[in-house]
Amino acid sequence: MQPCDHAAMRVGVGGLLLLAVLCGCAPLQLDGDFAWPGTQPKPKVPDRMTDVWTYTVLRQSGQPGVRGFGGRMMFYAEDEEEPTTVDGTLTIFAFDATDDDPNHVTPERKFVFPAEELSKHHSKSKMGYSYSFWIPWDEVGGVQRQLSLITRFESSTGKVLMGEASRHLLPGLLPQAVAREANAARPPNAVADGRIQQVAHQAPVENAPAKETMTTMTIDVTPNFARQILGGAAEAPQDTAAQVPTTRAGQPGGPADSKAFQPQLQPAAESLRSTRYAPRRFPARRGSALSPNPDPVRRQPHHVVWPSHLPPTPRSGWNGSNQATTPTVVPGPDPEYQTPAW
Repeated sequence: MQPCDHAAMRVGVGGLLLLAVLCGCAPLQLDGDFAWPGTQPKPKVPDRMTDVWTYTVLRQSGQPGVRGFGGRMMFYAEDEEEPTTVDGTLTIFAFDATDDDPNHVTPERKFVFPAEELSKHHSKSKMGYSYSFWIPWDEVGGVQRQLSLITRFESSTGKVLMGEASRHLLPGLLPQAVAREANAARPPNAVADGRIQQVAHQAPVENAPAKETMTTMTIDVTPNFARQILGGAAEAPQDTAAQVPTTRAGQPGGPADSKAFQPQLQPAAESLRSTRYAPRRFPARRGSALSPNPDPVRRQPHHVVWPSHLPPTPRSGWNGSNQATTPTVVPGPDPEYQTPAW
């Protein structure tokens, strides 16, 4: 070593001693929360905690994605504003947020992080010391869920802290879409839930497909349009003439039978033309209204005689006596019977 180097070192040490004398002396405090660089501080018993959760997906090479939640927690000692480290067991409960039954207190899932593993989740940021956790749920593509997360911490001394319940959405497929996919993937001969099957039968009992039935409809049309469609299918009835009675042998002008004398009228066919918009232009003709005489014609006429024993009237030449005038019968041929003209 050169002599000049020794001289420079002596000057530096002297300057440090002079600076120490001018500043004064202070004792070195080794107790408290002092920590050497590269070491963790001593854990404390927390008095309160805060947790923040968010939806995340874990993706690894060659494996399907996993849905879940990532959370960050901070613990605070009593009367302190800075986060601190802790020692204890952390438990996370997951409940169905859509279940309103107050008696249902059992969580769907529970995630436990023991005290010996808690230090692995510890980290320090600008905000201070914090703990990060990941809770997986299921593979990507599941049903959408509403979950409620509650955090519970039990320190090594036995003190228990409970976090506030927070509700979170687990994105996924809607229940209607899942039901449609299940119906599409089901084979045709699959039996639906709740359907009855016969015992010891090889084939499942399926509901018979509904058969389509023919339905009728009535449309009102005009008379001209109806005539064009029908094309003269409905013919007008013809007149039916009354049968003229005929005489039998030995009966002058007498009908053969009183029933044969009655005209036989056939009922007119109803017209198929519509009468909703206008009256019928061509009404059906009906038979002549002939009222037959049910009594047969007298075969021989009665002899004409003057009535007798009648009460007197002023015009009969009444002379006050009770003797009645007897009419004189004039002999002559019998009147002939003439057939009436019908």
